[in-house]
Amino acid sequence: MPILKYWVKVSTGTDFEIESAPVNNGVSLTYTLPITQPGNEGKNFRFKVAAENLLGTGPYSIGTVLMAVNPPDAPTIVADEASRTVSSINLKFVPGASNGGSLITGYLLYRDQGVAGSPFTLIYNGTTYPEIIFFNVTELMTGHIYNFKLYSMNVIYVSTLFGSAQILIGTVPAQPKKAEFVSSSLSGKSITVTWDEPTYTGGIPIIRYDLWIDDGANVWPSSPIQYVPIILGSSY
Repeated sequence: MPILKYWVKVSTGTDFEIESAPVNNGVSLTYTLPITQPGNEGKNFRFKVAAENLLGTGPYSIGTVLMAVNPPDAPTIVADEASRTVSSINLKFVPGASNGGSLITGYLLYRDQGVAGSPFTLIYNGTTYPEIIFFNVTELMTGHIYNFKLYSMNVIYVSTLFGSAQILIGTVPAQPKKAEFVSSSLSGKSITVTWDEPTYTGGIPIIRYDLWIDDGANVWPSSPIQYVPIILGSSY
C-alpha cells in the first residue's frame, strides 16, 4: 500500500515539552525547519516522523535531536617553542572566533611526512575532548619541515577551513666558544677575533653568527654584527 504523506512534529524546550502541530510534508523524505537567528544558538530541536497510507497514520518515529548550528571557524596552531627537542614539539590549539552556535567538542590534527607534497595523516582525534588543547608531536625527523592541519568540531560539524602550521624540527644551537684574539692593528683601526662552531647545532645547520661588540667602555650597541658562516672556523 503506497505512502500518501509524511507528518513531521518538532519539539523544543528543556524537556521537549513544547511540541508543534504536525506538518504535512507530502511524500518528500526531506524536511527543513526554518529557524530564526540570532536567538536560537545552541537550541535543541527534536524531530519525529509518521507515515500515512489509505488506512490512516502510523506511530511516530523515535525522536532525533538536532541543533541549529554552523561549522565552527578554523582554529589556530601555536608551537610551544620552549618545548622543542630534536624530534618533538608541543602544539597548542586555539579555537576560532566563532564556534558556529554550539560549544567546541574537540579537535582533529593532521600531519604530513616532512617531505614536500607528502600526504597528511590523522595523528590526533580529540572528539569529545574539548579540554585537551595541547598535543606533543613526537618521532619527528630532525631538520625536516612538517606541515600541520587542525580542524575544530562542534556538536554537528567539523570546521570547513583548517588552521595550518609549518614547523622546522630542531632546537636553538648551544653556546659557542668565546671569541679568541687573532690580531689587532692600531693603524688599521681593527681587531680580529675567531671562534668555532658550537658543539651542538640543534640538528639544523648554523645560518648566522651574531657578534656583540662594546665600545671599549662596557657600553653595548642595540644590535649585533651579523656574520654568515661561509667557512666555519675562519677569522673575522
